[in-house]
Amino acid sequence: MNDTKNHMRLTITFFIALIFFASTGQAQETEKKTEFGLKTGLNVSFFSASINSEPSVKAGFHIGVYSRTAISDKMYFRPELYFSSQGQKDEWITPPNGPSLGSTTTTVNYLNVPLLFETNNKVSFQFGPQVGLLLSGREVGTINQQKVDDDLKESMKAADLSLVLGLGVNASEHLNLGVRFNIGVTPIFDEPQGAPGDFPKIQNRVLHLVAGFSF
Repeated sequence: MNDTKNHMRLTITFFIALIFFASTGQAQETEKKTEFGLKTGLNVSFFSASINSEPSVKAGFHIGVYSRTAISDKMYFRPELYFSSQGQKDEWITPPNGPSLGSTTTTVNYLNVPLLFETNNKVSFQFGPQVGLLLSGREVGTINQQKVDDDLKESMKAADLSLVLGLGVNASEHLNLGVRFNIGVTPIFDEPQGAPGDFPKIQNRVLHLVAGFSF
């Protein structure tokens, strides 16, 4: 898990540096009360807990649309609708600290609807709740030299609730950049029948590197 944390720190540091470098340019003020746009970018994701595995981050992507409406001089409402591919990689081991049994990649796809508030105009802080509707879930790889290709959707929750925290900048009149962290607050898997009382609740953790184009 240390590699996961190091990757996250490096990625966050790089993108925050990019945002503040872009913010030194002359962002143009817009007189529009509401603007619409397209957004896309990179996901770096993992789960909050794992069982008998060494987890690592999984790269994915997101793409969607958003609107941005001024509700005061320095506050905006920014609802979005976007597709997000996320998940986690796992190296399976024999507990405790035994040899590797193989590795798998879990991919979960959501249609996410964040309802965000955005402060300021040039450099902004973003926060708010997000509801994700599960589209698919699949685990593929090899364990004990046996191929794994499992559809996980039937064992997953249909919806995922997250808290979104982010930092953004209007780099130009039509380009905005951002870095966000989505913190899942509800478990994404159904608890197996007969599971012990301390069975971990697995939640989504997703770092988004965002580029938005308004029109």
